[in-house]
Amino acid sequence: MGSELCCPSRCDDAQPGLSASNSRHSPEPYWPMVWQFCVTHRSLIVSSGLDSLEWFSYSYVGPQIEKAVFHGNYTLTWAVWSLPWYTAIVGASCFGYIADQYGRKESVYLSGACLITGTVAQALTPTHRIAGPIWMVLARVALGFGYGGKYSVGCVYLSESAPRPMMAMSRQSRTPSVSAS
Repeated sequence: MGSELCCPSRCDDAQPGLSASNSRHSPEPYWPMVWQFCVTHRSLIVSSGLDSLEWFSYSYVGPQIEKAVFHGNYTLTWAVWSLPWYTAIVGASCFGYIADQYGRKESVYLSGACLITGTVAQALTPTHRIAGPIWMVLARVALGFGYGGKYSVGCVYLSESAPRPMMAMSRQSRTPSVSAS
């Protein structure tokens, strides 16, 4: 009876107690289960937060980047800042394909390598008049490409590895915000 409420890959009789009729009585308490999930997947969760911190820190060092790399060109500084927002879409598509063909974990590792490459390349940007802006553009493109892949594939990986009661609670908590918008 409860199989119509769950994803087909998760519907099995190996976990009795998770059908539609008794889904409110999960075999273990909810918050310890969430804590265990977060501890198990801490590297992906923490790295997503650090990626976001790095992503938005550009705006704080924008004036210094404007002077050192773009030689006072305010418009070019912020145009380059926006590049990852566009390349993230391409990265999500490419890493989604990689995840489908080779696995979610490999795709997350590869997108993390793109993020690290982009971040280190930004830190090592030369101040040369020609090479500096080109270097920064390539670093921001690599950063956006990796961020798009890590965010999209990471969300899918976490949702696929979440226990069923935790998934049901997260879907229930999203319903009011979706209906309000």
